[in-house]
Amino acid sequence: GVIKLHNGEYKSLGLHIDLDQTMEMRAAIILQTALSFRPDLFLVDKEPLGLRGEVTDTLKMLKKRGTPLVLGLRDVMDEPSLLVPEWQRKKVLPALQNLYDEIWVYGLPQICDPLAEIKLPESVRRKMAYTGYLRRATAANAAAGPAAPVLEEPYLVVTAGGGGDGEALFD
Repeated sequence: GVIKLHNGEYKSLGLHIDLDQTMEMRAAIILQTALSFRPDLFLVDKEPLGLRGEVTDTLKMLKKRGTPLVLGLRDVMDEPSLLVPEWQRKKVLPALQNLYDEIWVYGLPQICDPLAEIKLPESVRRKMAYTGYLRRATAANAAAGPAAPVLEEPYLVVTAGGGGDGEALFD
């Protein structure tokens, strides 16, 4: 995993290795996982090509296999003045046009269009679908819920981004 520091930089979490080495490991793990599990759908959260492009090779491989590729975006993104240069630097637009089949916005169109002020081709805009919001359970009603069933196929594998803040989500 990686963690975002207060200055916006990223740092390897717990392995005491260089960030570039961590990103290479992440890319290899993501690709090998996709090769092994042969997913029916591949959802990338927020960063279209991964944190530092580590999902690019996996996206290309899965696209060739015909796996539906989905980008999930928060309904509130960075200011367009910050997001546009970042996406230009990372070459995101070609991925939105050529790799992704759908773009899911976590929220409602009545609340916010996260890409409203960004010039995007209509072909990309047509890929956008709003998912609505998920209801969060409180600790009190989560504890009273049913026990987790024994898993049988099919099942869902979920990861929490870099893992720096995902522990509470998994718990």
